[in-house]
Amino acid sequence: MRGNSMLCFSFLFMMYMSLQPVVASNVKVGIYDDIDRLYIYANQAYKIIEDRSTEQGSFADAVAIIEKKPRTSCFIKASPAAANDLVIASPPDLITTSSYLKFTCLKKPCVFKLKESKYDTNRYNKFRGDIIVKTDKKSFTVINELDIEDYLKGVIASEMPASWPLEALKSQAVAARTYTLANLGRRKNLGYDLKATVEDQVYLGIKNEKVSSNKAVLESNGEFLLDKNGLFVNAFYSSHAGSFSASPEYTWGLAPSSYLFPVREYSSDQKSWHKSFSQSTLKNRLADLGLQELEAINVIERSPEGRATKVLLSTAAKN
Repeated sequence: MRGNSMLCFSFLFMMYMSLQPVVASNVKVGIYDDIDRLYIYANQAYKIIEDRSTEQGSFADAVAIIEKKPRTSCFIKASPAAANDLVIASPPDLITTSSYLKFTCLKKPCVFKLKESKYDTNRYNKFRGDIIVKTDKKSFTVINELDIEDYLKGVIASEMPASWPLEALKSQAVAARTYTLANLGRRKNLGYDLKATVEDQVYLGIKNEKVSSNKAVLESNGEFLLDKNGLFVNAFYSSHAGSFSASPEYTWGLAPSSYLFPVREYSSDQKSWHKSFSQSTLKNRLADLGLQELEAINVIERSPEGRATKVLLSTAAKN
């Protein structure tokens, strides 16, 4: 999970706890949104185990045909006849099924290999756990449902260099695990818990796993952070903070917290960014707001770490 601002947490103000079992064992991760074609391969025979559609009636027939000989591969595409249907093409059978399918292997562990046509036309990626495919109008959402500890293996090396010391990787694993548990159901309107991008935590499946980061996940298994009230902390983190992390109330409008506060960033990899606007662009944007030509810009409020939070734009008087 990355951004221009980072909220750091102090272990001095947290309860660092290891509880068994973990509150939840599985997480649903949205790995592809709005795609129009998907290829699925498994490392072994699989079956369809779940359907949540109420408007279609052909699911039972589809399962009956597929389970006569469980497949290790199939090709899915949007059906031209009905926007909410899926077509599974497993020659010589052509089966129209309902709009929510879950693929699971007959034995564990299970690895699915996926390729889709929008994001990556030439490469396959591998994912542990089960694959869920649901439709929305004429596109697919692809969800990876898997054990949280397996999910973290695909997160840690994506969010922190795997060459960093093991204790740093373990701290990252604890933060990522806490974020996961605290945000289960966050994207339920999309059919899953978390996105596989910087909007939540970067998750790249098996291809990004490393021995060192996997070891960090294993050695911190079940460890997460709670506040003094026994609730999961807001374990936000980022790749850099622009020299100084941001206060939570100035970042996302969260209530002030005893363990989330601005701290200076000491890093050999300092990063900065800037955004420029041409005079014509500013003029057009002001015109959209019914304002005249810009005459002055003044910062009237800053956050504790010095970032501008309120800016006053002075424009010419109307004629």
